[in-house]
Amino acid sequence: MHDAALPVVADSVWRQAIEMVQLRQYEQAAALLNSTQHAPPAGATTLFRETLGAALQICLACDRFLQETRLLQHASQLAADQERELSARLVAILQGTLGQADALAALPAPAAPREEDAADEATAERPPGLWHRLQRLLTVREDHSPESDPDQKLGEARAASPSLIIADEQRPAHVPTFVVFCLGPFRFYDDEQAIVDWPNRRSKSVLKYLLLHGDQPVRRELLMETFWPDHEPSAARNNLNVAIYTLRQALRRGSAERSTILFRDESYALNPELGVWLDVDEFRRRARAGRWAMRRGHMADAVREYETAVELYQGDLLEEDVYEAWTEQPRRELREAYVDALNFLAGHAFEAGQDAASIGYGRKLLAVEPADEATHRRLMRAYARQNQRYLAIRQYQQCVEALREHLDVAPDAETARLYESILRHSA
Repeated sequence: MHDAALPVVADSVWRQAIEMVQLRQYEQAAALLNSTQHAPPAGATTLFRETLGAALQICLACDRFLQETRLLQHASQLAADQERELSARLVAILQGTLGQADALAALPAPAAPREEDAADEATAERPPGLWHRLQRLLTVREDHSPESDPDQKLGEARAASPSLIIADEQRPAHVPTFVVFCLGPFRFYDDEQAIVDWPNRRSKSVLKYLLLHGDQPVRRELLMETFWPDHEPSAARNNLNVAIYTLRQALRRGSAERSTILFRDESYALNPELGVWLDVDEFRRRARAGRWAMRRGHMADAVREYETAVELYQGDLLEEDVYEAWTEQPRRELREAYVDALNFLAGHAFEAGQDAASIGYGRKLLAVEPADEATHRRLMRAYARQNQRYLAIRQYQQCVEALREHLDVAPDAETARLYESILRHSA
């Protein structure tokens, strides 16, 4: 609006503000309007003041939406990059499979199989299932040889430590009978078929306990004390016997010859000959490999291993058993390893100038550690570096609220100074 009675200085402010808005420079326009609001020109009318205040609020809203749009664009670009990378990996997998099929087609036709071999051949020729897909997704090894690797020491370190690159570790010679996920919701696959109908909750808990102990046998008395602590020994033993019996029946799947849960020397354990793949074990291997690589300065390997560990962590350990006392310690240890992986990835991405990735890891961190002040500061710096100061200021406000809610404290001096610095650059 242009009023003949409007002071010349105000008319100049409007023109500058209009130009800034047309250039989508909302932050600068808001600063101009804010300074004018605090020091209005002489003769400014009530209508002028009210219009100025409304314009300032709309300008701030435009800036907020613009910053959020840019953030979404960054996130979209990151997702697109990841999609292209996975697509290329998928094409390589399919091409490799196709190459194998072409090679088989070029061979002379085999003789007709004997009847006794038919079942084995049918099993061998079935398409890749859950385990094979898992192997391909978890294989991160890159081709390195002493002749091609420019870093001979790194090549030697890889050869000396099979735990560094997980794909180099020995995998089962056959497909595991059981594929189990315990991070997040519990999922159990027996020969690639999901089992969802369990005898009862207590039997299912005993199975989870045995799974997390791996090949280590568990004393019968320990199981009795863990799951029936208030029962007489005879009653607890009877309950355990019933639980083990019903589990064996559930896991037998019509095969009377299959031995699933062994009892030796007063201890129970899953039959190791069946083979078990457990996401918890894989997560621990990945996290351990990431730490090993990080401490030796092999950052590319550390990033790769930690990224896989983060992908495996689909939630806290056995999230449906949060009130089971025996799950507390392993759940806490796994969560700490997950937080360590996220901290490394967020920090490494920030130092590399990959702000969108750092922000993504930072948000995952705050989902499990909402009062982590260092993470809040890193997010504030990442937003500010992307000229998303509004989001940096909002992150500080979220930090204040989280610290007050979870720890009943105020932000420390470093966080306050960072916030003031961002405010000064916004003015």
